Amino acid sequence: MVDTAQRAARTYSQGTKRWQRNFRGLSRSSLRLSDAISQALQDYRDRSDRSSRKKRDGELRDLPKNVARAMEVAFTEAGKAPGDWMSRIGTRRFYKRSRNLIRLFWR
Repeated sequence: MVDTAQRAARTYSQGTKRWQRNFRGLSRSSLRLSDAISQALQDYRDRSDRSSRKKRDGELRDLPKNVARAMEVAFTEAGKAPGDWMSRIGTRRFYKRSRNLIRLFWR
């Protein structure tokens, strides 16, 4: 049997919806950044352990390579953080405000 229960909609007090949505997106992007750092450190530790088991002084010899690979993991994951935040901001309002700012500065 399939559960057809829907997720309850979020409710907001009058005038606070925009702020709460922005902070929700900001907290989600902050969580993604911390997860990216955690994944990078875990990846570095795994790679350096593997290097040290494979050859003598392998952890030191492969240090630059292991750090670079761990940074690659971190940047891949952390690169999604701005999208998490901006997806929570209404694009219509953002577009209108940025259009008005551009008009103001290009006169």
